Amino acid sequence: MSSNKEQFESSFGILVKDGLISEPYTYDGVYGYVSDLEPIEEWHVWPDIKDYCQRANIPLSEIINNMRFNLLD
Repeated sequence: MSSNKEQFESSFGILVKDGLISEPYTYDGVYGYVSDLEPIEEWHVWPDIKDYCQRANIPLSEIINNMRFNLLD
């Protein structure tokens, strides 16, 4: 397994474990990394992340697609 795939799976697992996204599921007959964003009671995490990225001039794709969560520190 490549280190990029291992890193992705590790990051994806953290998001699932922390309740930010759902467990992956089959979509149109294809199982893969398809998940839903999960609401967190009393915290609108995804709009807050989007707003932070806009203020900090960070492309949102760096957080969502590339899972560079260190940019949120």
